[in-house]
Amino acid sequence: MSLKAYNSPHFHAKLAKLAAQAQCRLIVSHFYSDPSMTKPAAAVCEKAAQLDRQQAVMFCEDVAFELMLAQVQDGDTILPFFISPALQALAHYDDEMHSELVKTLQAYLAATCNQVETASALFIHPNTLRNRLQRIQELTGLDLKDAQTCFKLAASYKISAYLKAQQL
Repeated sequence: MSLKAYNSPHFHAKLAKLAAQAQCRLIVSHFYSDPSMTKPAAAVCEKAAQLDRQQAVMFCEDVAFELMLAQVQDGDTILPFFISPALQALAHYDDEMHSELVKTLQAYLAATCNQVETASALFIHPNTLRNRLQRIQELTGLDLKDAQTCFKLAASYKISAYLKAQQL
């Protein structure tokens, strides 16, 4: 199988259908062609299986961040320090102003910073989205057009979700 085929939605759909027919969960380790990678791939699958995910098909690369977080000693104490203070500031602002800046930022990051896709996902006008993004930048001082900033914010959301899922 080629890497292109491995990443295709068709292959992912085939795996989901297979898992449903077999009434099981599939954990896919990684795309590799070197047989010496089988043992480490199996170890990664084993760790991924321990995550509390209810997906019929789980690709280890999709949960890599969660796997790394699970390895942090004293995660409940240490991990909150890796969450951007901008998220807390935006949540506080949303509570006070009854706005949706946190939801907007999450959607923007999920859409890989594509404004047209974000506006569509939120069912808002593109100008409304631009206004919200501008307000986020004014409140936080962050440049939402900077890839590193967006990566840090997305990582912060992942860490927050992990802590919440682990009830930490």
